[in-house]
Amino acid sequence: MSTAHIVALPGFVSIIRIVQLVLTLVILGLIGNTLNGFTGGTGITLGVEPLAFMIFCCVWTLLVNAYLLATPIFLPAAYNMWAHLGLEAIAWIFWLSGWAATASWASLWSAYSEYSGKIYSYWATAAAGAAMGAIMWILYTVTLVFFCLRLHAHRADPNNAHLSGLGLAEKGGETHPMGAVQQHQQQVVYSPSESAPTPVQTYVATPPPQQWQQSPPPQGQQGQY
Repeated sequence: MSTAHIVALPGFVSIIRIVQLVLTLVILGLIGNTLNGFTGGTGITLGVEPLAFMIFCCVWTLLVNAYLLATPIFLPAAYNMWAHLGLEAIAWIFWLSGWAATASWASLWSAYSEYSGKIYSYWATAAAGAAMGAIMWILYTVTLVFFCLRLHAHRADPNNAHLSGLGLAEKGGETHPMGAVQQHQQQVVYSPSESAPTPVQTYVATPPPQQWQQSPPPQGQQGQY
């Protein structure tokens, strides 16, 4: 299958995605340790939603980055430029919400750290996870901006005007796999000895308009004045 539908990105974007995967594993370890130790050490299970959401962000990132790294190389048929844009934009929103909520949670519990050393270790690891989450959000900002710029250039290229997100060519309201549709303009060529046929004019005869005729008066009234 052709790869013309794949949006080409700079080489450093792939490096950023690998860094994102590494940071995701580190954040997953920090937040997982915080969540497990806090709920098990203090018995408090309320108010830990920011930590659970950060774990969700980590799982989301692992799936999204695996798709963005693998499909352009190994599964080009599964790549879709609009899915790429949506997944990356959602990841950007998730990480913005995740690190902000986790930082707020860590700031709240830092007030109780002077009463318990365990609580200090919990909020400290959560704060570290929130700081790395902010770095993840910045990295997603960079990759999202570069992808939007390259996507605009990709769509503006006249050679890609017939492409859809999955590399399908559109013709007559139908979609066909790339390479299966080739548009040709058929032209009739006449030799010098031949002339192009003249158009045939068709005339339609219309009936003449009907003339108004005066009807004779009734017989009983003839001659009476």
